[in-house]
Amino acid sequence: MLRSSFLFLAVAIASAACAADQGDKSIILLRNQAPQNGCVISADLSGAGLSSGVMDLYAWPAGHATFGYTLTPLIENLATADVANLDLVRRRTALLQGAHVDISFNSNAFMTDSDQSALDQAGLLHFDSRFAGAVEPNQGTAAVSFQIVPAAVFDAIKVKYQALEGQMNVSIPSVDMVVKVVLYGMQNDGAFEAEPFEYPVTACDGCLTVTHGLCSSLLNTFMSRTGGACYVPQDGVVDCCIDDTTMTPVCPAVGTNTGA
Repeated sequence: MLRSSFLFLAVAIASAACAADQGDKSIILLRNQAPQNGCVISADLSGAGLSSGVMDLYAWPAGHATFGYTLTPLIENLATADVANLDLVRRRTALLQGAHVDISFNSNAFMTDSDQSALDQAGLLHFDSRFAGAVEPNQGTAAVSFQIVPAAVFDAIKVKYQALEGQMNVSIPSVDMVVKVVLYGMQNDGAFEAEPFEYPVTACDGCLTVTHGLCSSLLNTFMSRTGGACYVPQDGVVDCCIDDTTMTPVCPAVGTNTGA
């Protein structure tokens, strides 16, 4: 569901604020939890976190990618409730409905004002990412996942990268974004909005990729690093090789040299 970027009347803002306050700001997005193998996300407070995100567009299939950048946050409910009072526990359990997402670019040097305006008009920079979950009171935690940078944003960056590829003495720059995430849902029989959480995401061309030449030069026993736990180009180093026939990247790398 898209959200308008226009300002609302002050009266409407005040009414929305009153509704949001019913959650008492007890819901906190603590950090982006680092997913484990198989995209398993832990709700353990002692789990590892990520302070920023990276999407490597080296082998990005522009126009065909299924996922954008996925946030896997750890959420805590600081509301308190006597566990013997089941009605109070129910009311102070946070029912997560989604997140308001707003993306801003740190610079207009590469993704120009015109580029950013086109993405905005397509509803790709300001939107609601919907998901469901529940967080119990008394410092209960939950781990969820949802998209914060759509694939189409990375498509637009990749298209501009492709225009630079192969040019002599031209470096391909990284593109830095800041994503503001505001969780929302129902709690205390009313609507709530959590405090904003700002998360930096960088798009790059090859910053997480190690290329090993033609796949035919790579032994078939080669153990390739496989990239991110949830999605190969996201937040993880990946080994690649070049397909001998199509001359396109194969990531993770699959060696075809038997050593014979």
